Amino acid sequence: MADINNVSGWIDDFGPVREDNNKVTEEAVQRVQAQSKQAKQIAQQIKKDKAINNQLARFLTMLMQKIENEELIKAIVSAFFKTTDQRNQITYLRKDINIYVVVWFFVPFFQKEAEELKIMWFYENLGIKTAWSSLEKYIVYLWKVSEVYHDNIPIDQWPLITLIILIAQTWIPKYQSLGYEEVKQNTMEVLYWGTNKK
Repeated sequence: MADINNVSGWIDDFGPVREDNNKVTEEAVQRVQAQSKQAKQIAQQIKKDKAINNQLARFLTMLMQKIENEELIKAIVSAFFKTTDQRNQITYLRKDINIYVVVWFFVPFFQKEAEELKIMWFYENLGIKTAWSSLEKYIVYLWKVSEVYHDNIPIDQWPLITLIILIAQTWIPKYQSLGYEEVKQNTMEVLYWGTNKK
């Protein structure tokens, strides 16, 4: 059986009993109001993020339906869904991807669809309007977008270069009739020697 003296000692540890248990302090009211406001803001941000992610996912779904080149689909998987550990050369599948990064590679070539899905505003000030017209403008656009949306998860170099080559062959007018090796040479020149990104 519990000792009554010990119980009253425990109660004393909680501080003095308030004289009016129904009285709420102004400080407590302000704290509850602030917490409520913060909870509403978080809920609104979650709702907004969910809507944006749904729009980006719809864009990717449309993209996958329109791509007919199997090599391009393989390049997308290699660049964004796989990574190689440089220490042991083991390739792993990524647990998740940054959907903004995947989408930014293709929005210049599907601007009408991006407008309809209300995702153009992510990329508008970064040279998207003309990025489709030349390899140089496309790579400058990629640099600018990477400065804004990169998630600091490295993309392996050769899968990335392969993806850029296949994108150029598929959608950039000057490169659509050229062979892979010729587009690769032009891509390497632009990436490493020929473009001033500013």
